[in-house]
Amino acid sequence: SLLAAGGRHSEVVVFRTQDGSRAATLKGFSGSVHSLAFHPKNGQLAVAGFDGQVHIFDAATGKEASRFVPVPLTPRVAGR
Repeated sequence: SLLAAGGRHSEVVVFRTQDGSRAATLKGFSGSVHSLAFHPKNGQLAVAGFDGQVHIFDAATGKEASRFVPVPLTPRVAGR
């Protein structure tokens, strides 16, 4: 099992819960990280930062699979 932690230092550290060792250090963010979410089955980790980008990583290896900027939620997009 893995645990991820991120914050103001523009990186995310992934730890192995069995022994607390580092599995990976994820970099490539131009600002602070504010959200992390593991996919329940495929081992991917989504990381969102205050720079507006979402990064998808293989949590065990630290390899970035993709990166994108989501569409902003404007009143028209949100259905308001």
